[in-house]
Amino acid sequence: NKAALLLRVTVTKDPEESRQFRAWLMIAEMQQAAGNREDTIASFHSALAIEPNHPELYENLAQCYIEQENLEEAVLYLEKAITVDPSRGLSYARLGKILFATKNVQKGLEILDEGIKNATSNVHACHFLKGRYHFNKAEFEKAVHHLNQSLPSENDTDKRLSVIKSDWRQLEAWDHISEAYFLLGKIYKEGMANFTNDNTKGQLELAETFLKKALEYDENHVGANLYLGMVLEARGKCSEAVFPLRYASVNSKNSPGAFLANYWLGNVLFQMGKYSQATIYYQRAIQERNHAKKILDLYRLFNNAAASFERSGDNETALKYFKVSQNIRPKGYLPIEYMTPD
Repeated sequence: NKAALLLRVTVTKDPEESRQFRAWLMIAEMQQAAGNREDTIASFHSALAIEPNHPELYENLAQCYIEQENLEEAVLYLEKAITVDPSRGLSYARLGKILFATKNVQKGLEILDEGIKNATSNVHACHFLKGRYHFNKAEFEKAVHHLNQSLPSENDTDKRLSVIKSDWRQLEAWDHISEAYFLLGKIYKEGMANFTNDNTKGQLELAETFLKKALEYDENHVGANLYLGMVLEARGKCSEAVFPLRYASVNSKNSPGAFLANYWLGNVLFQMGKYSQATIYYQRAIQERNHAKKILDLYRLFNNAAASFERSGDNETALKYFKVSQNIRPKGYLPIEYMTPD
């Protein structure tokens, strides 16, 4: 703060506008690092008075207002940034994101389309937001198109990405990569059959590829770990599935993800013949059963839990869970005694 104050005194005495402009930017960065948002905004405005056609200043001011949750002002400055320089994709993406958050979805889609059409940098950020929108609408073919467009091209070498990750502004432009790969993996795991005739094996191979790429960019992505474990189980790679499912189990509590992670980890351990360990995760899934989306999932959970307890020598608990499974058995499903290993 003292350095910023000293620099502010110096800049007011400097007659050279270019030096004044650079000094105000330095002051703003110091104030931003110190968490002084109001002073940061004032300094950016001082810089803007010297160079009123500087698009990054408008973006920086918009970000300050976003952090203050003053979205109306943020929208105003992002619109000005686009007017000054319509080639900056990040301005369109930020504006589209705010419009989505404020339920102005149609305007948000129009802004993203403008960004895809006009921007020459960071267009991928606009594609990602459109891809996620179509994913949430279950419009998977459109989602796949835009999500693929949001990913790094072959020209984005490891060296360039390492430079990108060292700069917070560029990091923001690329921080969607892990999520894009995750959504693609999830589509090929669950939703691809809605618009393609690809066989299940091919879909699962693609899902595994995308989910592993998601974890390359963010190894702590709980959803990617969960779905990778589910895909690996479906492909018969149970020993590989244990680690991502265990990570998802530990890092997701009181949520649908917690239910799925514990349920599928129980299944994997059961198929590996580790029945006592399987009972632990089936019990955890039972504790999270309120998050099950289908009665069929609960039926299978209690049935599989009964099998694991029976094979672990706890016949009393096995019988209890077996009775529960039969009481909630969906219509059309024949009663089965226990799940059997593959």
